[in-house]
Amino acid sequence: MRASPWTSPIIVALPVAVPLLRRRRRALRAVALCSTAVTMGLPLAHALEMPARRRLDARQWWLTRLLYLPWFGRAGHAEGVALLAAPALAGLVPSARRSALAAWALLLIANPGVFLPLVAPTNHQTLRLVDPPGNWRQLRDRWEFGHLARFACHAGALGVLVIEAAGDSSNER
Repeated sequence: MRASPWTSPIIVALPVAVPLLRRRRRALRAVALCSTAVTMGLPLAHALEMPARRRLDARQWWLTRLLYLPWFGRAGHAEGVALLAAPALAGLVPSARRSALAAWALLLIANPGVFLPLVAPTNHQTLRLVDPPGNWRQLRDRWEFGHLARFACHAGALGVLVIEAAGDSSNER
């Protein structure tokens, strides 16, 4: 005797499971959006102040680096949260939407590829020295443009994620 599809536990659980899945996806998307936005805020601040900082002389530019010392490494945790949210969110969305999430994750992953060769060596050199070295302009430019490139990656990542979220929310109605 065959069981009726209407009595199957899967069919009975669907009305409960679908809203739960949607709530979980919305919550995870909110975490992804917020952590990506926070992560973008840091290089955005550097990008906004870049024109003024490039007009400073060696001593002034060197002294401004002290403003960032309390923040080194603190806000970068949001980037890790965003990177962890990417595969988790990809598992909860339909396969047609995963390409947008893959683009988002790739843009986030590109950031260490920019930070490590451009920004990190400059941070390392500036923390050890008291006075600006002879190549301070080269260090400044590498540091400033490294942050500008990071901002472009983060802005792209946030844009892709917002577009994906907008498209998904319109399909849930």
